[in-house]
This record gives sequence, C-alpha cells and structure tokens, in this order.
Amino acid sequence: MNHSQMIVSLCDCASYDNQDLVDAAVALAADEAGSTVPSGAVVLLKPNLLNASAPQRAATTHPAVLRAAIRYFKSRGAARVLVGDSPGWQPMDLVGSVSGIMEATRSEGAEWAQFSESVSVEIPGARLV
Repeated sequence: MNHSQMIVSLCDCASYDNQDLVDAAVALAADEAGSTVPSGAVVLLKPNLLNASAPQRAATTHPAVLRAAIRYFKSRGAARVLVGDSPGWQPMDLVGSVSGIMEATRSEGAEWAQFSESVSVEIPGARLV
C-alpha cells in the first residue's frame, strides 16, 4: 500500500453487549479496508489506553472491540497477537484492569505487552520539527 494513501472503513454496530455483532462489524471494517495478515505474523494492537476508566466512560477502546480485533487477526493467520500501549500518567496494568482491556487480552489468548523501554532509531535525512 502507498503510505500516502490510507483507507478508512466505518461499520455500524448497534451494541457492545452482543460480541457476535462486534466481531462481525470489526471483521467487515477490516476486510473493507483491505487488511491482510501474512501467515504466522506477529500483530501488535494498541488500544489507546488513556486512563483507568470503566468501559462505559469511553476513555479507551471498548474491550469488546479489542476482543473482536484479536479474534479477527488470529482467524486470518496471525501466530501471535500482542496488546500494548503506554498510558501517559497511570500504570498500564491499572488502566488495563479497570478498562477491561487486560481481561479481554488474556481471555482471548493474546499477550500483554508493556511499552516500558524506549529505543533510538536512526532515520537518515530526518529532521526534528
């Protein structure tokens, strides 16, 4: 895919309470956006763990959406699915626990990946803006 072109797909989902509906909406949106998963791939999902809020507050990705995304990528051939983020001011385990993201991750057999270390990457010709 040309990185100057991004495809966005939106699909209606009536409720987070019916996981089958959420699974279908996420799969449809991903398929319509042209999502591909090479067999045996490692996929990292970053669910925007903003703060330790219950799912009803909509401060983070809803656990049902994350659950559907994990299922989608596993069903398309991903060997491993990792879920990680770096909340700005609260510990990731606290945010993941209160938001329901950690339970969804673990119950779907995905891996909890803490972004606790930084790395430096050389980018020739890059400049700081």
